[in-house]
Amino acid sequence: MAEVLYFDKQVTVYKDLIVINRYFFPLATSKAIMISDIEMVSLIDAEGVNHRWGTCQKYLNNWFPLDGNRQEKKKFIEIRIKGKRMRPSITPDNPDAVFQILWANFTKEGKDYIEEVVKQTEKETEMCQQELMERKQAEEEAKSKDEA
Repeated sequence: MAEVLYFDKQVTVYKDLIVINRYFFPLATSKAIMISDIEMVSLIDAEGVNHRWGTCQKYLNNWFPLDGNRQEKKKFIEIRIKGKRMRPSITPDNPDAVFQILWANFTKEGKDYIEEVVKQTEKETEMCQQELMERKQAEEEAKSKDEA
């Protein structure tokens, strides 16, 4: 089974796939997007996007799946697919988290950033371990001097 990175009633994000629920009109069937087909993702202010389904005047190239609570949401995620004009746009319950997952795992900049953070963390961990070993050695030396 594929690892689920994020799930709510609007969208499910897997390691290699995004499934947008209630996407196609009029049957409200799902749309699957392969991560490898994504050109870019953007987190956009949802002002002017309050319809339930389809396109809107402000974003004519964006297609929004059925979401009865969209007027309450402040942001949406636009997904640009390589070679396609229509941009699937989602309004998950936690758009910041979904955008962070997509950005960090599926864009070159995000992967580079995560790699740098991992390297830095490993370096800091190594320094802390070295410091702990030095402290332990100093404590043992002090203890042996006290015993002598």
